[in-house]
Amino acid sequence: MATLNGIVRFSGQVGDLIFYRRAKKDVVRRKPNTYQLSENSKKSANDFGEVSRNAAYIRKAFAPMVKNYGYGDLTSRLTKRIAGLFKGIPPVHLGNKKLINADLN
Repeated sequence: MATLNGIVRFSGQVGDLIFYRRAKKDVVRRKPNTYQLSENSKKSANDFGEVSRNAAYIRKAFAPMVKNYGYGDLTSRLTKRIAGLFKGIPPVHLGNKKLINADLN
């Protein structure tokens, strides 16, 4: 990241350079390159979204009964447990994994 040390101030984008103000300094940075995700990364992202949605459903279902969640990491612990269930689903279902397909025993 470069700083601008001149009289003229820029703000916004010119070509692939982005000018902005940060902590009372005028700075410039290059626009980030776009990155294409692989097909497997997209499928894994879909599965993780499904894990997060299921964890949210469970948390919301029990929220009225739980007055104090104890530690603040309840969300991440629950999501980790459900992600573990999803890992047991065969790779054939990659991108379309559902909690119903997991071994809940």
